[in-house]
Amino acid sequence: MIQAALEASTRAASVALAVEGQVEGVHLDGSAAHASDLVPALERLCGARGVDPADLQLLAIGIGPGSFTGLRVAISTALGLSRATGAQLVGVSSHAAAAWRVLEAEEAGVRITVLQDARGGCVQTSSWQRSADAVQCIAEHALVPCAEAAQQLAGSARLLADEAGLRAARLASDDPRVVASPAPDAEAVLTLGARQLEAEGPTPPEALRPLYLRPFVPGLRPR
Repeated sequence: MIQAALEASTRAASVALAVEGQVEGVHLDGSAAHASDLVPALERLCGARGVDPADLQLLAIGIGPGSFTGLRVAISTALGLSRATGAQLVGVSSHAAAAWRVLEAEEAGVRITVLQDARGGCVQTSSWQRSADAVQCIAEHALVPCAEAAQQLAGSARLLADEAGLRAARLASDDPRVVASPAPDAEAVLTLGARQLEAEGPTPPEALRPLYLRPFVPGLRPR
């Protein structure tokens, strides 16, 4: 089975390919444009493994929360690839993918809260628990005012956060609860997407949308 994944919720976008269970990923240059890099990166991975992109059977996509532009580009790219190849689509929370990178080495029942700077005076949070073979959401994605974040996170025993998230939440940079920084990648999206497909089936194309925790407001560039 040929499976692929796209994750572009952060500046460090990534692409992954699995051929008969063997996964390989590539992390793109954070200074480059997602729109021009995702498909070429996938084509290079396919070429290196000797497979045709047209034979894709599953395409998992990180749906956020995260970068407005990156998510729109990744989902648009996935929809186009699905129409061209017939690949089934699965949308995966980017927070779930970040949590999986920590929880995959833990026993079932271990929990972690993802904390991410959302800018505009807010942070984004969600909480996850290690299940038998993936992660389970135990506190839905939420947009929390920075002034309230420390109080709301007081009950979290473990945090997945980077310096920007901690600063926005007004937490100490050496908070002992922090275990890693939130870095979702396409390999984790692919792992969770394949398991989600088996458990729940594919995501209908019309339901594949970016997970925005506040309305998307396009900006205008000065001329």
